Order: sequence, then C-alpha cells, then structure tokens
Amino acid sequence: MSNETFDYITKYYDQETMKIKIPGNHKSVISASHSIPNVITFITPYQIKVEDPKKGITIIYEYKNGQWESNKK
Repeated sequence: MSNETFDYITKYYDQETMKIKIPGNHKSVISASHSIPNVITFITPYQIKVEDPKKGITIIYEYKNGQWESNKK
C-alpha cells in the first residue's frame, strides 16, 4: 500500500464504528447500521480487488494508461 493510500484510509477511519467514512458533497440520511460491507484487497499498487460479500460481487480495478479500468467477476 502506498503512503498516499495509507494516509487517506487513516484520515477517514472512524475508530468508534471501525469503518472508513468517505466524505461526500451531501449529508447522508442513512444511519450507520446501513453501511456497505465492502472488502478491499490491495493486490499491487496498480491493482485492487473490491468484494461485496452480501451480493457476491467481485470487481478487479487496474490502473492502465492513466486511468482505472474495472473487470467484474
């Protein structure tokens, strides 16, 4: 994991809920009990795997030619 990624994750990590809260432009009206349980695995600095255990969806993101591309499994 790069220092930038680590800094981002630690900046938005909420110790009380043990979750990462990514800021948005609007306040959420959904309570904390309705969180999205994604599992993110850093494979390489240019490839990550994002899994949604509730839906059984896995997406691999790869950084190529200056942009992120996704491959859904």
